[in-house]
Amino acid sequence: MARPTRLTIDNGTLGWDASVNTNFQYLLDRPLAIALHAGDQTDLEATFPAASYDKCLIWVDHTVNGWTLYYSNGSSWAEFSTGGGGGGGPMTVQSVSTTDTLDSDENLLEVCSGTTYTVTLPSAAVGAGHRVTVKRTASGTITIDGDSSDTIDGGATFDLDVSLMSVSLVSDGTSNWHIV
Repeated sequence: MARPTRLTIDNGTLGWDASVNTNFQYLLDRPLAIALHAGDQTDLEATFPAASYDKCLIWVDHTVNGWTLYYSNGSSWAEFSTGGGGGGGPMTVQSVSTTDTLDSDENLLEVCSGTTYTVTLPSAAVGAGHRVTVKRTASGTITIDGDSSDTIDGGATFDLDVSLMSVSLVSDGTSNWHIV
């Protein structure tokens, strides 16, 4: 399925990838055009392939829970999170089962399913407000290690040693990760 043709919104037209031309204030003065999907999240990819709608937003009807905003990262649709503690935006979900060094993706959720290993955070200098959440889903201990001399609430490491335990960390933009 090809990505829809770009439309202008100077005349109030709604559509995917609407261009603003020279009047950006127009967007600020009016509601933003976001597509609606009356199906649910299970058929979202079949109806709107994420690869064709990279960086697009869409409202999805979850019937019982109401409408939820989703974002395409070019390979999949993810729920758009307001961040509750550090910026907004979609969370990138990454599953690992062995030692891993996290890259600097914004708002990362690292799901750890292996037994005992270390997850190294990106440099805290990646930017103030950068969020990382690490969740342990199996037995063993997941050790979270700061990059180089970066600290985690003043310590060099933090251990996830309880089943289904998770920790959310926010960078101060220098060399510290803070547990929130």
